[in-house]
Amino acid sequence: MEIDFITSNKGKIAALKRSFLNAGRFDIKVNQVQADIVEPQLNNIADVSKYKAMEAFKILKKPILVEDGGLVIEALNGFPGPYTKYVSSTIGIDGILKLMNGENNRAAKFVSFATFVGNDGTVCQFERFGDNFEIAYERKTVIHPDAWSDLWQVMYMKDYGKMLCEFSKQELSDFTERSQTSGSLQQFAKWFLEKY
Repeated sequence: MEIDFITSNKGKIAALKRSFLNAGRFDIKVNQVQADIVEPQLNNIADVSKYKAMEAFKILKKPILVEDGGLVIEALNGFPGPYTKYVSSTIGIDGILKLMNGENNRAAKFVSFATFVGNDGTVCQFERFGDNFEIAYERKTVIHPDAWSDLWQVMYMKDYGKMLCEFSKQELSDFTERSQTSGSLQQFAKWFLEKY
């Protein structure tokens, strides 16, 4: 059995494979697939994920999986949300901190949606609201070797009393393990195993 996953992120592929292996399923192959899909300008992460999955299904004419996520900041009414990648590459962390200037509510989280389109075009979505954290008042200059984004330098993890970029290898391992057990890809894997 195979699953075609539209992503350029090898970490997402590894996470999905790990979910199947942890369930004792060694017979499911996860293929990393590229498709030329225009990133839609929609205000909702779920809608972006669904749009991209449906477009990929139309192009490839076979079942497909897409996963999208974004940073949601309470004080900014959910911004940047689906625009996280764009915001990170334009105004960056310093711009986010400027937008947060004067805000006492620093609450934020990552939200992700895995969207699967089956043979018959049926769409199934799996949602995860990530761990809550706070946007720091200033950027830490520490660069973590495993960081996937500069955002780590402003993510204050209240439960740990430190910034994500300051995590030890063990703290990061524990945090990642806990986060990935309930992620949108893990929810998809559980559903897929029950259905197929």
